Amino acid sequence: MENLKDLLMPSLVTVAALFILFVLREIGFKLVHRWAEKTKTTVDDIILSSLKTPSVFWTIALALYLGVAFSKVSEKYTNYINKIIYVALVLSITIVFARLSGRLFRFYVERAKSPVPATGLANATIKGAILITGILLIM
Repeated sequence: MENLKDLLMPSLVTVAALFILFVLREIGFKLVHRWAEKTKTTVDDIILSSLKTPSVFWTIALALYLGVAFSKVSEKYTNYINKIIYVALVLSITIVFARLSGRLFRFYVERAKSPVPATGLANATIKGAILITGILLIM
C-alpha cells in the first residue's frame, strides 16, 4: 500500500501539471496568434509554426520534471531522470532553432530578391553550426 502512495502523488502532480501546462500553452498560442495576424510580416507566422509542435514536447518534459520532483525516488535516479529530460529539451530546442534559422534564411533571401540563391550549402552550414552548438551544450 505504501508503494501505491509513493506512486500516486507523482502521477497526480504530472497529470495536473500536464493539464495546466497544456491549457496555458493553448491560451498563449491563441494570444500570440491573434497578435501575429495583425502584423504585416510573415516572420512571426514562421516562428509560431516552428514552435507549435515542439512546445508539446516541452510541456510534457516540464510535467515529467515536476512529477519526478514530487517522487520519492532516490536522488541518484532522480538525477539520471533529470539529465535525460535536460538532454531531450536541449536537443529539441536545438533542432527547433536549426529548422527555424533555415526557414528564416530562405525567407529573407527570397524577400531580398538577391541574385545569390538560398543554396542548400548555406542553409546546411547555418543548421550545422546550430546543431553542433546544441550537441556541445549537451556534453
